[in-house]
Amino acid sequence: MIGEAYNIGANDEHRNIDVARRIVKILGKSRDLIRFVPDRAGHDLRYALNCRKLRVLGWKPEMAFEDGLERTVNWFIENIVWWRRIKERSVEFKLFYDEYYKDRK
Repeated sequence: MIGEAYNIGANDEHRNIDVARRIVKILGKSRDLIRFVPDRAGHDLRYALNCRKLRVLGWKPEMAFEDGLERTVNWFIENIVWWRRIKERSVEFKLFYDEYYKDRK
């Protein structure tokens, strides 16, 4: 329906640690790069979406999570010049980054 919100998800849950391990494996890096940090106040224990409205319309994921994750990581590797330019030169990005991570530095 026009004006409604539709959650997009695959009903395919993964633990954060498993996703982190998969990313370092795709990158060919050591698991030693993974760092554990204390939970922040109000940290969500689980993220889940109700995607029933979208499924009723016939939508379904085009690929498995693992394939999409690998494609995403590879996109960032292949487009490093593009995203580095944004990260290093964008005033808006710097302001966002400084505000978002001010208590984590």
